[in-house]
Amino acid sequence: MINRTKQQTWPITLFQTLKSVIDTSPKYQRTEVWGKEKKQMLIDSILRGFDISQIYLAETREDSKYEYEVVDGQQRLSAIWGFFEDKLLIGEKAKE
Repeated sequence: MINRTKQQTWPITLFQTLKSVIDTSPKYQRTEVWGKEKKQMLIDSILRGFDISQIYLAETREDSKYEYEVVDGQQRLSAIWGFFEDKLLIGEKAKE
């Protein structure tokens, strides 16, 4: 069987919507290592409209409870989800 890749562009908000079907901890992934400052810098870059590195997902097998697993981008997704869930503050709110 030949696995083919396809490129799709998703808005950041779609990653929040799909959070429950994305496995961020497949066996080959390292644990979360980014600290608060690095996460804040990523969110600041996104809000300023800067390009960020792509996030790579793989479709999972049919017997998985997830539809996708993170191949590359776990740290970025963690930061994005933290921001959407108000667990990661930036700007003046972060200083309070």
